[in-house]
Amino acid sequence: MLQELRRQASWRPDPIEILHYRDRDDFEVDVVLELGSAAVAGIEVKAAATVVERDFRGLRKLSDTYTGRHVFSASFVTGSQPGGAEFEAAEPHAARDS
Repeated sequence: MLQELRRQASWRPDPIEILHYRDRDDFEVDVVLELGSAAVAGIEVKAAATVVERDFRGLRKLSDTYTGRHVFSASFVTGSQPGGAEFEAAEPHAARDS
């Protein structure tokens, strides 16, 4: 997934930074896409059939940290169970085929 994100980002005229987020409290987001000072998006990738509420704690922290710049968060799982009240989990092919 990371290689595909890099490939897609390389086509844009405006550079997108692809980062990893972890703070001192161990809140973590697998991939953070940052478009300058304009926007931030978080992506979590889970190798699990289901996700639970705590799997979204890093995305919530990212959203809180980048208030005003945070535009999107997603979680991709190997299963198809939805995640929590604020976030929805999707299988990777669902995002690719939409």
